[in-house]
Amino acid sequence: WGIGFAILALQAESLWPVTIAHLLVNGLGFALFTLLPQT
Repeated sequence: WGIGFAILALQAESLWPVTIAHLLVNGLGFALFTLLPQT
């Protein structure tokens, strides 16, 4: 687990813009998915 976490940290350090963009897209998709049935 320690090694996996280190690899994840290294990947996140080098790919943080992609990770943030991915999280933003997922957040937008989730917000749309949860708000659409209410409208």
